[in-house]
Amino acid sequence: MERKKKSPHVTTLLYKERISKKSKLKIYPSRITPYVLIDPEKELFLMKGKSSPEDTVKFYNLIFLGLKHYPLTGKNRLSVHLSLTYFNSSSAKCLFDLMKIFKQIKAYGLEVKVSWYYEVDDEDMLEAGEDYSAISGIPFHFVELDIIGKAAVL
Repeated sequence: MERKKKSPHVTTLLYKERISKKSKLKIYPSRITPYVLIDPEKELFLMKGKSSPEDTVKFYNLIFLGLKHYPLTGKNRLSVHLSLTYFNSSSAKCLFDLMKIFKQIKAYGLEVKVSWYYEVDDEDMLEAGEDYSAISGIPFHFVELDIIGKAAVL
């Protein structure tokens, strides 16, 4: 019986049952999945790219697992950076669940700061960020990016 190989982009999962300050999660991007980094040492959550995985729940469950124990790392804050160029409807539901997790982390007593990046003139992505901010109850910092992905000068 032949074993199915894992795709190399999927993940480097360093989370274990025991969480330390150096535990982190890194998911490498593909053409259909974003880059994801949860780094407690840097108090950082980063998601960047396109989100339309074939098995959305499986993909996001890794992220949820990575965030589940974040309050146990001894850190006082989480700086969240979300820079998505596209997400499909099943990813939208998972992003909704992600916002609920950020809300829980905040309720645990940690400071959660969210920056939502969107490309210039992408009103749909800006509106999505506004909706997620309202859902989570966390005020987002909105950053407009120019064509090449740099923060636009206002």
